[in-house]
Amino acid sequence: MSRLLCVMILGISICLGQGQAAPPLDSLHSQYPEPFEGYYFARNLQFIPSSGERTKKIIEYLKSRHLSTLGKASSRVATITQPSEMQSVTLGSTSNIAELTISNPEPISIEKIKVTLNNVPNWIKVDLTEQNFQSILPNSQLTVKFPFSVKPQAPLDKEDSIVIQAESPMGICWKKTINVKTSLPTHYELLQNFPNPFNPTTEIGYLLPSPCRASLDIYDLLGRKVVNLINEQQNAGYHQATFDARKFASGMYVYRLIATDDQNNHHVFQKKMLIVK
Repeated sequence: MSRLLCVMILGISICLGQGQAAPPLDSLHSQYPEPFEGYYFARNLQFIPSSGERTKKIIEYLKSRHLSTLGKASSRVATITQPSEMQSVTLGSTSNIAELTISNPEPISIEKIKVTLNNVPNWIKVDLTEQNFQSILPNSQLTVKFPFSVKPQAPLDKEDSIVIQAESPMGICWKKTINVKTSLPTHYELLQNFPNPFNPTTEIGYLLPSPCRASLDIYDLLGRKVVNLINEQQNAGYHQATFDARKFASGMYVYRLIATDDQNNHHVFQKKMLIVK
């Protein structure tokens, strides 16, 4: 049984048998000028020839353009892995971006690109994990951005990774790994209590960028302090206190954080919360 090489190039099947002379590259060029000048995707490799210098040249030419691997009956013919990058993200930050840039140096468009955000750790919040694009124009590039935020209660100095992957129906894949590591917050912040409204308990969280003395108090709408939850020296990072409202009537209350730093500067924040019984 003769061994055949069947390669699908933009919908054009080229089959070469063992001992059969492969058409020279310029012959393929004259026969299929537009595809030959553009992309070369081997979509259904059934047999790999072991001989034939011209056949080998065609395979090497295809590999040099876009093929990273040749596999039996493989639908993905090329994976372009971009260099990984490191991002330092602060606790509670909301303006972080994971992005992937796809270049198209060829004279034809790449059609129907699907880009996904994968391997997202549970301490990162994303609203969008998939984007679709009709095409990337010839000799141009597409930059895809995924905004994400870091949960305030994420563990400090935690290192993990996010993977962005883009695929086209023709079998080419772009992949990039973004290593993310949490760091201390850069500002003071009092977070909205959760749940809210609540009965009987709720959690109040806040962020400290440096060590300070923290005081967390609850007030009624007449301005009277009804309970003190925190009054102590605390390290930088995320902190949380539980408010148990079993002894308090339904209604609106105010919780206030005063953070006093080493220079005796007072940073004051307050928010409202609602008890519903």
